[in-house]
Amino acid sequence: WDGLVDQVNSNRFRDILDPAISINEPVEDEHFQCHLREFIELAFKCLSEEEECRPTMMEVAVELNDMTNDHVIV
Repeated sequence: WDGLVDQVNSNRFRDILDPAISINEPVEDEHFQCHLREFIELAFKCLSEEEECRPTMMEVAVELNDMTNDHVIV
């Protein structure tokens, strides 16, 4: 996990994105990086070992819906 966190903190998104995923925006785009970071942070919350730190499915759905309403689909 530490390596992944370091890559996110260093904005090295090309190192963590699967090259088979088609992206409509350049990875270097600041707006795209901001939304990708939000998506990754949500994923980290979902993977938390502490149950009380994990969001409910409804909270995940709301956050994902907000992300797609911002026209960002990861």
